[in-house]
Amino acid sequence: MVRMLVAITLFVASTAGAEELSLRDSRGAQVEVHDQGTVMLFWSMDDAGATEQLTQLAELEAAGRDVVAVNTDSPNRKAQIRPWLARHGVTVRTAVDPTGELASTWKASSGEAVLIENIAVHRVTWRGSDLEPLRLVPAATEVRTARE
Repeated sequence: MVRMLVAITLFVASTAGAEELSLRDSRGAQVEVHDQGTVMLFWSMDDAGATEQLTQLAELEAAGRDVVAVNTDSPNRKAQIRPWLARHGVTVRTAVDPTGELASTWKASSGEAVLIENIAVHRVTWRGSDLEPLRLVPAATEVRTARE
């Protein structure tokens, strides 16, 4: 456990060569993922733990971490996403991945989150379904501020 946290901390401090990843929300608007250190949660409205995970994601966002919730439901359910989020009080940035291409690229399944290490080569530093351990890792902005 300690080794994992050290590795994540070292990664978050490194921002050289960062790229952007452009996603779309359920309305077709762009959702950009900048920099390294972004937490992407892949979720479905059918996931039993989705509300709890999305709440944890919102708490990470409130603490200053860059987060995006990537919905993996099929294209015919796209119109249901915003009402579902509103009904459950979820306010985090949300993108859609109706074909599963993004989840496949990042080797993630619904209900799993990844901490991006390098967008260009699709490398992650951490993956899991419980976002609680990420509270212990400083966000990239906190690390940069501490070093300035």
